[in-house]
Amino acid sequence: MFWTKKNKIDWPFLFFGLIVLGIIISVVILLVLLSKKVGDIQRQKTGEITSVSDVYSNIIPVKQNYLAKMTSLKESINSLKTTEEIYKELENVFLQARVPQDKLEAHLSAWLKIDNLRTDNKLKVDELKKEVGAVLDGLIGKNEMLE
Repeated sequence: MFWTKKNKIDWPFLFFGLIVLGIIISVVILLVLLSKKVGDIQRQKTGEITSVSDVYSNIIPVKQNYLAKMTSLKESINSLKTTEEIYKELENVFLQARVPQDKLEAHLSAWLKIDNLRTDNKLKVDELKKEVGAVLDGLIGKNEMLE
């Protein structure tokens, strides 16, 4: 009959439609996975938050430990015999010390002075001990005045 039309399947439209549907489903899956990962990261960060009182309670021991470490370094340098031992001890202590925030500039300045002494490498052991002792005295003196 003339009012019924036989519908044909439009193959190119179906093919591209399925491709678009696959892309949309893939994007949705990726967004869901990404949102779960971001949520996990935010939950981990909120677990690591410390209170202000905890932060301030940790500042005072850091300053005291730093001052004690620099004082013991000065004493241990006097017992060393060679310049290599002195530089090795200085490097170990200076680079591993936990420095208070307000002392960072003075610590870096002292380390650069000591490093300049190493590059010159013209000092004998006694002269080196005297120079390093003066640098450490200045560092310890600054710390004691600031507290």
